[in-house]
Amino acid sequence: MDKYALHITLAIMFVIMLVMGSGCKPFVMQDVMP
Repeated sequence: MDKYALHITLAIMFVIMLVMGSGCKPFVMQDVMP
């Protein structure tokens, strides 16, 4: 179950990265680079 949960976590993180990269990129860049 640990490996299964790890795969789910990685998949969720990957989706979040895609969403933030496509929709909220300026906001993320402002947050990282003030």
